[in-house]
Amino acid sequence: MSKPHPPVQPDEAKLLELLDAGLTFTNRTDLVRLTASTLDDPHDWPLLVVAAEVDPLMWDMAVRIVRERRRHGLAVEGPLLEWALDGFVGIRTRPCGRPGPDPLPKVARDAVIRVIVQLLCNLGHRPAHTSKPEGRSALHLVAERLNLSYLTVRRIWANRRSESR
Repeated sequence: MSKPHPPVQPDEAKLLELLDAGLTFTNRTDLVRLTASTLDDPHDWPLLVVAAEVDPLMWDMAVRIVRERRRHGLAVEGPLLEWALDGFVGIRTRPCGRPGPDPLPKVARDAVIRVIVQLLCNLGHRPAHTSKPEGRSALHLVAERLNLSYLTVRRIWANRRSESR
């Protein structure tokens, strides 16, 4: 029996480099590819099919899973197969999105900001501003690097508990 690998601890320089590279979540294709890779378990397919009926992003993920599995000679079965066949013959169609701007880029950005703030806190940074002059808080570092206001990053961090429910 092999030993489990210890978790990789990111260092501050790599986290700040990631922030400097920019967090742009406007490319839905990249988000679909990333999320679809986590839903490639047949046990998740019934829920995926239900969600694909009402959510255009979930529809896109389901299409990507079917396409990738077929491309690699893997089986598509059960509810996902029925869904794919219904879509192919036109019984099911891709749902329309809600009117207004797409909320996904902001949701993804906020999730990544919360993770990076937590990782910086794990490295010893205070999460928020205090009256102590030494060092910068994790929220300040993230706000500076992403060209966001401190208050915006603080709001994202403060909402982390409500977003995880």
